[in-house]
Amino acid sequence: DQNIITWGGSINNSVFEDQVNVRTLTLDYGLQYAFQLGNNELGFGATYATSSDLRTRSESYSYTTTANGLPVDSIVYINEGRNTIPGTWGVGMMFGKRATSYLTQGWWATSRYAWSVSADLESFLGSQYETGTGNTPYNNSLRTEMGFRIVPALMNEEINRTGNYLSRIEYRLGGYYEETPLRIRERTIPDYGITFGLGLPIRQNLGPGENRRSIINTGFIFGRRGTLEDGLIRESYFKLFIGITFNDKWFIDYKYR
Repeated sequence: DQNIITWGGSINNSVFEDQVNVRTLTLDYGLQYAFQLGNNELGFGATYATSSDLRTRSESYSYTTTANGLPVDSIVYINEGRNTIPGTWGVGMMFGKRATSYLTQGWWATSRYAWSVSADLESFLGSQYETGTGNTPYNNSLRTEMGFRIVPALMNEEINRTGNYLSRIEYRLGGYYEETPLRIRERTIPDYGITFGLGLPIRQNLGPGENRRSIINTGFIFGRRGTLEDGLIRESYFKLFIGITFNDKWFIDYKYR
């Protein structure tokens, strides 16, 4: 930033420069394993992220120059700080029915599960957060999530044979509840809601040997955050998500179609 000021009857420039350096190191770990139980599958997973020290160094310079750029005076201010970024951990499980191989053939087969149910438990260790003054403004948070999805056409051959597009959509339903790390007036702030989603396969004309499974994903969240106790506020919110996944092979010149 530069400002024009008048000093001793001449025009001078006032220059301000700020430089901030930030450095840290974080490590994330994950583990996942699945068991085959006939046509069903049972899977477990776990994640862990270590807490880390976020070190900062800020340098501020301000100086005055003459009209031809020569410095007249300067001030340098240096500040160093350290914050502790909290770690996280999570565990989850999934149980579902695997579709038989002949049901997963075709442009619409975007999932290898006829149905599945999953649950996750996550924690943000907010009490580990520290600033240079030792403040800990957060709680440890805990978030639980559950979800269910089904593709009717993958359930059995009879449904698959109908060719009904509605039976080939992946239907998703879920819910969540979280005690957020925010603490206001000695109260934690809850956040909870329900989710809906659809996986819409994109219909394509396939040639021999072609494998194209693109899909349009839509999601809806109806949630509520906050509390009315102790004069606090509560808000309701709605979120809409739309995404497209291209799973295709491009730029291939087929000799037989």
